Amino acid sequence: MDPRPPRHQRPVPRHRHPATRQLPAGALDGELVVLGADGRLSFDALQQRLVTSPAKARAKAAQLPAAYAAFDLLANGGVDLRTQRWTVRRERLEQLARSWGRRFS
Repeated sequence: MDPRPPRHQRPVPRHRHPATRQLPAGALDGELVVLGADGRLSFDALQQRLVTSPAKARAKAAQLPAAYAAFDLLANGGVDLRTQRWTVRRERLEQLARSWGRRFS
């Protein structure tokens, strides 16, 4: 028996996935989000996206695209930032995020 967690629960090395190549070398705190038809965050849409069979996953991904909403920068460039004030970490996160894609408001 393989002692490792299932593949879908393992971290993805950032250099191996297009969605993570633009993320900083560090640790972010955030959550996966899906926008509903009205353009607002939708927990129901997120559940539909996550609770599906592998055979339907590709269709659900196209129908309900997900994004990662980062709200804290815990480490960056090998430096642990958790001892710094939240306002300092937040400013550093916002500086990094300027080069990323779409932002939620």
